[in-house]
Amino acid sequence: MPKLIEDIKDIVDSQSQTDPNFKTTRLFTRLTVKEIRNQLISQKKYTDDELPSNQTLNNKVNHLGYTLKKVQKVKPIKKIPETDKIFENIKEVRQNYAEKENTVIISIDAKDKVKIGDFSRGGKSRAHANVFDHDFSSNYVTPFGILDLNNDNVSITLS
Repeated sequence: MPKLIEDIKDIVDSQSQTDPNFKTTRLFTRLTVKEIRNQLISQKKYTDDELPSNQTLNNKVNHLGYTLKKVQKVKPIKKIPETDKIFENIKEVRQNYAEKENTVIISIDAKDKVKIGDFSRGGKSRAHANVFDHDFSSNYVTPFGILDLNNDNVSITLS
């Protein structure tokens, strides 16, 4: 089966992601060997009899650098009971002022402060750039943006 490895990669790549902490070069997939086997049969038209055992498939998947693991990229903030009331209030205020020409409707957002300098996740960078592995700097910026919803103008400030 000369195309088996290529077919496994084709199936697993679409269901995989890198380590979000960039601590390893492994790829994490949520597909079990049993599911990979099922997809090889349904998508790539292999028969169950011609495929190697699940242990052999597992060895091939591990050799390709995939690890079975669910990785949560971002943990969502839980909705608080007041959320709906806040958005109902915003909607009501916007409706009250929508027809007034002398009213500007804006959206404001600020992000967490960021250190200034050549720093990147433990000295690692996706771009091949020289970075420091320790962040000795005490200089920060806070990204802050204002969107004017009346005319779609954006203003971004680093303070």
